[in-house]
Amino acid sequence: MRTEALDILGAENRLPHSSFTANGLHYFWQDAGHPKGVLRRTTLESYRSDNPKWEPVLDLDALNE
Repeated sequence: MRTEALDILGAENRLPHSSFTANGLHYFWQDAGHPKGVLRRTTLESYRSDNPKWEPVLDLDALNE
């Protein structure tokens, strides 16, 4: 079950559950390229599209370097 759970958490096709703010939608994302995570944002219009354009706000992996 642990392996299955990790596979689900690491899936590239998971939906981002964003928080609405005055500056758009924000989401904390982790994947193989960002194991520590990156805080990203997008506009509502972009989020509603098939391929949202995410802008990095805070990249913890870059800060770690």
